[in-house]
Amino acid sequence: PLKKLAALPGLSRREREEIVLATAELLRAGVDEAKWMPQLEATYAELAAYLTRFPYRDDRLRAYMRLYTRCKVMNEASAELLALGQTWANERTLWDWRARADLLRGDTRTPRHWVDGLGVEWAGLLGSLLNDEHIQAEVALGRAELPTSTGFNRDWQPDESVERDLDLIAHAYSYSYPSALVQQLDWISALANKLRDECLARGSFIVSGDHGLTRFAHQGQRVSPPAGCEVHKWGRYATLAEGIPAPESNAWRVYNNCLVLAGHSLFEGGRVPIGGEAHGGATIEESLVPVLRLALRRRELPRIVSCDPRVRMSARGQGELMIELSGPVAELWVSIASRVFAAERRGDAQWIIALSDLQAGRWRARIECDLGLIDEIEIEIRRGIAQDDMGLL
Repeated sequence: PLKKLAALPGLSRREREEIVLATAELLRAGVDEAKWMPQLEATYAELAAYLTRFPYRDDRLRAYMRLYTRCKVMNEASAELLALGQTWANERTLWDWRARADLLRGDTRTPRHWVDGLGVEWAGLLGSLLNDEHIQAEVALGRAELPTSTGFNRDWQPDESVERDLDLIAHAYSYSYPSALVQQLDWISALANKLRDECLARGSFIVSGDHGLTRFAHQGQRVSPPAGCEVHKWGRYATLAEGIPAPESNAWRVYNNCLVLAGHSLFEGGRVPIGGEAHGGATIEESLVPVLRLALRRRELPRIVSCDPRVRMSARGQGELMIELSGPVAELWVSIASRVFAAERRGDAQWIIALSDLQAGRWRARIECDLGLIDEIEIEIRRGIAQDDMGLL
């Protein structure tokens, strides 16, 4: 698969489909990402961003979405993903996030652009495509209304634009792997171009989704609904009959007079087979949606004045990357693969980033701040005993 990946320029849709298949092989084989991610970034940047851009600070969410996106590229949910989804369901982690409606309630004057099916899985890719020297895209996450169907999340006004194609791709009878994933990536890229032009023309506005999607509801267990419930067509939730008390279970959440399945599972009695992706349930990928605030950049991004890209790791697998910027920022962090390392300020424009547990070799590092992406650089991780380790091993 490494040779295959290197031979594919990614110019045609068919070549991009082959790149997805080669990437899936590499993921299944557990090949070190440092050996193939730079090539993927060069030939299919959107897929690389989909696998590595997780613009939120919650470590558990980054770990979950890293696992979900890799499983989607492989077209199969791992036992780890299904178990982690159930753990989050049992812990009711979804309610750690504010409702999307609350995030939007205080900003009624800013125009809104809606995307049917735009869930958390697309937040990183879309944000990275939009953030540039002209546009600033701030990404927040909100919780959709349960059940995660459009009928319960139709928050747009008659004069607001709603994009439907992402959801249509997910539900198409012709849905097939890897074609559907490539269509989605291409569509998100085209959407970013459209939103960029719109922002340059009209100034600030908000982009959000009604709900997300999950590829893996059909790979979980089948759940028997309580008597008298009406199961939704995909089986992700069931409506309670009038007068029937809501039964308690870890398998579902009771919301809006519905039993909403919390993990990757289906109620028995769904009328429509899921050939592609579904929604209606309460998994993280269905329930969390991005709220992107787009605006013309009013403040110039600082540039990197100095940075030694060679980082020597101690015997404990720890090292420091030092960066000096041309101007002050409020926050700075570095994204390497799908990991995020926070920076510590050492002066007005000097920052130190503590790195850990990275394999020796060359890595692409995204230097980001509260104003947006500053730069992408290549760093070299070197292994060896630093002077501070002497006598302490």
